[in-house]
Amino acid sequence: MPPTSTRTPSRTTAAPASSDPAPIELSAPSAEIAELDQGFLPPNCGPTVGAVAALDAAICRARGNFAPILKNSSNPHFHSKYANLDTVLDAVMPALIAEGLSISSGLIEDGGTWRVLTTLSHVGGGWRVSRFPVTDTAPQKIGSAMTYAQRYGVSALLCVASEEDDDAEGATAGKAWAPKGEAPATRPSALF
Repeated sequence: MPPTSTRTPSRTTAAPASSDPAPIELSAPSAEIAELDQGFLPPNCGPTVGAVAALDAAICRARGNFAPILKNSSNPHFHSKYANLDTVLDAVMPALIAEGLSISSGLIEDGGTWRVLTTLSHVGGGWRVSRFPVTDTAPQKIGSAMTYAQRYGVSALLCVASEEDDDAEGATAGKAWAPKGEAPATRPSALF
């Protein structure tokens, strides 16, 4: 006879309509998971696996209610459009607040480097942090870098796009990748 589970489900979903997928049963974490609770967290989140799981679940629910993020600003140097920080926050904050999530940012000195820390926190105690270096410490440049870093931090933490996808052109300086010994493919820029 197969072993039976001693776990009691904390909640189950309603029976699906005939065209819906099978219901998912959500259970309380097992004792094994509770014992490993401190074990396998990346350094940018915490404090426990359970708290991060609650954070992730809240982010998933909130993402379903984000407003569209409109690319309302232009970067004349790269001829691209992006959503400024206010637009990103306006699109995501109502849904985050409804799920018990908050975003905060601050400037810290970290081993001789100034960094903008953007933190996504959940009422259940889970958090995740984005660290963005600030290379120029002139006061006006710090302010500009903070806005830039906050926009990138929020976008990264929530996995939302706040600017046009340039297919890594900015990161590769327009250099095409090719396997060793082969010529890089050229991109027909006249078509794009």
